[in-house]
Amino acid sequence: MDEKKKQILFAAMKLFSTQGYQQTTMQEIANVCGVSKGSLYVSFKSKEELLLNILQYNTQLIDDERALIERETDLDAKEKFTQCLELSIRHDLEFYEFYKLEDMSDSGDGKIVDYLSERFLKNMEWMKGNLIRIYGPKLEPYTKDCFIILKGIGSEYMNLIIKKVIKIDVKQLAYFLIKQIDHIVEGMLQGKYKPLVSNELSAYLDVRIEKQHPLVIIKQMEDELEVLQLEKSIKEEAAQSINILANELRELEPRKAILNGMLRNLEEVTALTHLRLRLLSVLHSEDSK
Repeated sequence: MDEKKKQILFAAMKLFSTQGYQQTTMQEIANVCGVSKGSLYVSFKSKEELLLNILQYNTQLIDDERALIERETDLDAKEKFTQCLELSIRHDLEFYEFYKLEDMSDSGDGKIVDYLSERFLKNMEWMKGNLIRIYGPKLEPYTKDCFIILKGIGSEYMNLIIKKVIKIDVKQLAYFLIKQIDHIVEGMLQGKYKPLVSNELSAYLDVRIEKQHPLVIIKQMEDELEVLQLEKSIKEEAAQSINILANELRELEPRKAILNGMLRNLEEVTALTHLRLRLLSVLHSEDSK
């Protein structure tokens, strides 16, 4: 994204944060940026498109920084996850005024609602992949519960930080949250609890995933892989696996062995974990129909 568009995004985000999304006009954004309203519309066709670009830009910032952490070879899975959690907390605190907007989803553009839902699901799938890597596949039935617990506890602590009720170092908070998850997971794996987010609730959370066609997810994989900075051999092997997946899914009766084999090949590319898990969910839902 060029500097002119970034300037517009930051100006709009500041105005949305202080005035509200609905109350802010494109003319006000143009005035703050020192450009004409017509010039603003050349960069962004509508206020809804501008809002969507802000959300996408912020998400890309987090994804890029997560990818850097996940490429660190001297960190184990738990340390990578903890550092990524710290990164997310810092980001949410920095942009708190923007994310707390209550009228964001009332923009009148279904793309905004869809994007917010997709972002929620993407984060849940990313966390699911990390939790399974750290605690093992036995935790899989509990991953949605862990996501909700971690998100809920983290949000309450962030609210206290924002209101200046308490002063906590963000790194300290991230490690504290992981320690709590350690204790919770231990109880879950010992069979002390049954998953709460399952059956109807699980189907509700997965409904948007199930609506996506597998080849749409494959295209998203291709697009994300293209911009990832990976070793040449790893990137080429991942591209080949994605291509084989695409070709197999175009067959009338895709072979499960081929699909599962290619998905296993992609486990090494952790930046694609959320899409790999999404594809697995879609394929599983189609098998159960």
